[in-house]
Amino acid sequence: IGLTIYQERVTEAETMVLKALNF
Repeated sequence: IGLTIYQERVTEAETMVLKALNF
């Protein structure tokens, strides 16, 4: 239901965090 959207948002946020940490 809305779970897929939630997981997609979390994955996107996690990717951004990882990119930020890699600087």
